[in-house]
Amino acid sequence: MDKAHKALKGFFEANRVFLASRDEINATLINTFLGVALYGHERDDKEPLTIKELSEKVSLPYTTVSRHLRYLGDFERTGVEGMGLVKTDIYILNRRQKIVSLTTKGKGVRDRLLFSLGVDSSGEE
Repeated sequence: MDKAHKALKGFFEANRVFLASRDEINATLINTFLGVALYGHERDDKEPLTIKELSEKVSLPYTTVSRHLRYLGDFERTGVEGMGLVKTDIYILNRRQKIVSLTTKGKGVRDRLLFSLGVDSSGEE
């Protein structure tokens, strides 16, 4: 299997991880989750990832990212459970901002995605 085929197969398998959690899921919702996994994980500056910063990093409007975080969080809307992959909290140092991070379930999905791409969760191939 050549590198291109392996990469596409990894991407395909990674998408299957999300589809196992939900019947349908759009690409921007996946990008929002990946943004939390990438930019909220062990940051060099030790500052938490704010929703505003996440929206800039994934190049989506704040309102779209906020809606995605509801789907990815505990409750999508009244009476509809979310996916439980991320959590949001009020930022203690600036109560006007919300911060976002992966839940234990979200970290498990991140690790399954990495495994499907041939990378272990420590970042080594």
